Amino acid sequence: MKTQVAWKYEDQTAIKSYVPTDPEKTPIANQATEGARVGFGRAQLNFDFRSREFAVMTGTSLEGRLDVAGGAFRGDVEWWRVGGGFEHGAKFFKSHNLVYAASGSVGYNLPFWNEATAGGPNLRGYLYNQFRGDTQVSAKIEYHFPLFSIGSLDFRALWFYDASAVWFRNLPQPPDPLMNSFIVRNTPDARSYYVGPNGLRKGFDFTRDIHQDVGGGLRFFLRSVAVPLVGFDAGYGLEAHTWRFILVVGA
Repeated sequence: MKTQVAWKYEDQTAIKSYVPTDPEKTPIANQATEGARVGFGRAQLNFDFRSREFAVMTGTSLEGRLDVAGGAFRGDVEWWRVGGGFEHGAKFFKSHNLVYAASGSVGYNLPFWNEATAGGPNLRGYLYNQFRGDTQVSAKIEYHFPLFSIGSLDFRALWFYDASAVWFRNLPQPPDPLMNSFIVRNTPDARSYYVGPNGLRKGFDFTRDIHQDVGGGLRFFLRSVAVPLVGFDAGYGLEAHTWRFILVVGA
């Protein structure tokens, strides 16, 4: 069991954080956010029953956390977030490994830098941080298996499936829901959102907010080290119909 109580303080500055309407021209739009001081307190609790035998991980890990921000922590924005998750590994055929995990978080008034994001390492068929919101549910399944060994170096492969739903529960109300417009939240960071029929919409939509990918990868292990030295993943976004490639270093 591991507990953590922490205070984090950051002074964030944003330069040209806009959403271009035409990539070939200088956009005329509000910045996505302005700079702000972000100070928050965190309470976290972990139960980790996992163990590793060479490259195979077995057991379960559980995590829960609460973040609270505002003037008491020297931050400009009052916000909160609660979340948690689990991961479990099972061994098959002595060296095969099934790993599955799920997590979720809910927040309110999150600054741009603390919003829930999906894409890249946690959604391997999409761009890094391609999707964002104040609420998120994610899951993954991986099946690892050996290929061959050269001396003390093991070559392993995996198949994976990732899924993430991320959306905004709270957005400023546009003056006209039928028009696209930039709406600025009334907080010191001046977070703005592109809302309207073709922009962001408040609330969860099954066809819009769930993103999935499938793919495979390679891992290279030294037998004396329980985590991979390096790896490579190729993910295909089921909604984007596009391949993305990720270099993995360490666990």
